[in-house]
Amino acid sequence: MTSHPYDVIDRASRAAIARLTSGVSPYAAMAAWMDWGLHLSRAPGRQAELAELARDSALRLMMGPLLPDDGGDGLGSAFSPRSDDHRFDHAGWAMPPFKWWMQSYLATERFWDEAAQTIRGMRPGSGPRVGFMARQMLDAISPSNVAPLNPEVLERTRTEKGANLIEGWKAWLEDAAYEATHTPHPHESDYKPGENIACTVGKVVFRNRLMELIQYAPTTETVPPSRS
Repeated sequence: MTSHPYDVIDRASRAAIARLTSGVSPYAAMAAWMDWGLHLSRAPGRQAELAELARDSALRLMMGPLLPDDGGDGLGSAFSPRSDDHRFDHAGWAMPPFKWWMQSYLATERFWDEAAQTIRGMRPGSGPRVGFMARQMLDAISPSNVAPLNPEVLERTRTEKGANLIEGWKAWLEDAAYEATHTPHPHESDYKPGENIACTVGKVVFRNRLMELIQYAPTTETVPPSRS
């Protein structure tokens, strides 16, 4: 491929965008959303299906107080977290208004899990990509991540008289400074190679253009089971 006289400008621009987005291509993201949106715009059946899902979810939320009460608070459960979702384990989420905020979020999450499914005619990777991006955005605005909406944070703030918020703000400023300057964050830990962290001889058993798979050899006859 031949380069044009101003190719260096284009390369610098792309490098700046890559650095700003940590290597994530904004064009790939936009292409996935465009692919999903254009196919959805000419799929009236799918639009009707999603409209019914939104209607049913709204009705379930409104009927929540009339559903059988499972927490003694007078507010039934229209939507419940998955068994592997521990963001709402704190007892405060069972009390209003936190329970309603949680269920509203779970209803929105459920809607987008369904809405992001691949539509007939879409490129194979667009649906999962849209679903992944939608989930990341929803996770960012989850009530568990918003201090005034999180009963656990409010309880700790009351107990510590706001000291936890000050410490969290300091930690955020410190992380932001390291991120802005692209310097490694100093990590202090008690891990010592060969003592409480594995450090054995390894070899590459598979390699492609994206990754290398390394298999580490045990140094003892038996190996204890891994702990999650």
